[in-house]
Amino acid sequence: MLKAARAAQFSSYGSDISEDAHGTVQDFLTASAPVQGSFSIITNPPFSLIRKFAERALKLGAYKTAMICPTARLNAARWLSDLPLKAVWLLAPRPSMPPVEVILRGEKPGGGRTDFCWLVFEPDYEDEPTIGALRRET
Repeated sequence: MLKAARAAQFSSYGSDISEDAHGTVQDFLTASAPVQGSFSIITNPPFSLIRKFAERALKLGAYKTAMICPTARLNAARWLSDLPLKAVWLLAPRPSMPPVEVILRGEKPGGGRTDFCWLVFEPDYEDEPTIGALRRET
């Protein structure tokens, strides 16, 4: 995501807990805000920590937060009703998101088997979230 943001000429900052990352090595859950002023956070968090990442992004004061999430987790995510979730964007067709080890070995990713969505949070949003689809050409 960081490479794509920079290629699109967005001012960007990246971090990861892994040393294989293309950015600063740090733990998002304990790090300070990356910049002063208005900023957004776009993340592919460990799926077991999605709630903690969303809460942390909001605590840091992000203007907008977008997080990739397996769609199957939404039905059990009661905690979403406690946060300012503005939108859920379903991804179609399914993206291939292999583990980093597969990518580092240089293997070509195959067809995805898991459905994903983007969860978008805005701090002062109070209405019901909208749902839509982001479709790409196959």
